Amino acid sequence: MRNPFSMLMQKFRDVKGKYERWKEFGAFTARFHNFGHDINKSDLVRACIRPLADQTAKAFPTVARDEALERLLTYNPNQFMNGKDFLYKVRTMYEVQNTVFVIVMRDKGAVTGFYPMNYQDYEALEDENGYIFLKFKT
Repeated sequence: MRNPFSMLMQKFRDVKGKYERWKEFGAFTARFHNFGHDINKSDLVRACIRPLADQTAKAFPTVARDEALERLLTYNPNQFMNGKDFLYKVRTMYEVQNTVFVIVMRDKGAVTGFYPMNYQDYEALEDENGYIFLKFKT
């Protein structure tokens, strides 16, 4: 007795030869493929993300009841970026990876900087006290 999966696949094999490539008028032939592993190599993806990141970089961050933190985010979130570059990078990373992690640097409890975390992979770990940590692979 044949299994149902092989019977279904046989139907697809029979139908496969009845199709030909779709062509438009002229010389254009439509082809569809995935992006591969590096989505940043696609000009189309970058062209879609750039306007979103540009508009986000124009925003002014507001922090309720903490003017120093608001000033830090707006003008100098870290020693390598200004506020617009920081927002641009965060939005771009969000659109590409669907999540963004920002490292908050502190000195004696006061926030001194924000650094967007560039990572390849991460996993959640729990210690014996029940605290959850993220381990990043960079």
